[in-house]
Amino acid sequence: MSNELLDTEIKRLFRELESKTPGSKEYNDVQDCLNILYKLKLEEDKNHENAEIQRQKNEDDKEYQNRDIDLKEQQIQENKAFNWLRFGVDVAGIALPLIFCRKTWREGLKIEKLDQFIGSPSAKNALKFFTPWRKK
Repeated sequence: MSNELLDTEIKRLFRELESKTPGSKEYNDVQDCLNILYKLKLEEDKNHENAEIQRQKNEDDKEYQNRDIDLKEQQIQENKAFNWLRFGVDVAGIALPLIFCRKTWREGLKIEKLDQFIGSPSAKNALKFFTPWRKK
């Protein structure tokens, strides 16, 4: 029964109870019905309040989950930026020594073509260590 129907039925039974004489069988029957309907009304109100509390809790949980998802997306974006930065540093760590070795090697070839040598023998030998494809 809906809450409105319970209210109208309780009011009707109260009016009927006023017309009955106290202590009679009809009075006790109406009083029992009234007690049952009032208990049903209290249960209905309690269920309605519990449903409202549960609905509010579900909304709060959804809001919390949405904030959690937003926070995770923000962390992913920050991690993506750091990953790209780390990738750039790794590429530079590989490419810069290779570029330096290549330039040094080419300069060494130019010096050898002119039949000139680097000033000291230790500097000449150090040039060998800059070539990445040298045999150990």
